Amino acid sequence: MVSSHNDSETAIFGAYEPIIRRRFVSGEVSAGEFEREFLAYFKTDTNQVPGPGLDLLDRLFTAVDDCVDDPVLRVEVGGLDEERLRDPATDAYRRLYGE
Repeated sequence: MVSSHNDSETAIFGAYEPIIRRRFVSGEVSAGEFEREFLAYFKTDTNQVPGPGLDLLDRLFTAVDDCVDDPVLRVEVGGLDEERLRDPATDAYRRLYGE
């Protein structure tokens, strides 16, 4: 778990928790739905503050951006499928929320 939560980081993490865990890690939504929701929120999030938590979210952003639904295109570009995206999402969730 990211150990040095300040108030700004707690606000950021609280907003991402339902998107990451309940929406994707838990399997409630597909990778495509998670991608749309996560990228839309991350790109417009004005509460981001530098620190370890933002670094984790940034790495997850990169993984989400690498996810490709089309299997042929995924092979061509070396992208991630839904299951391979779930791993970094689960890792980010555990590091951010300690579960």
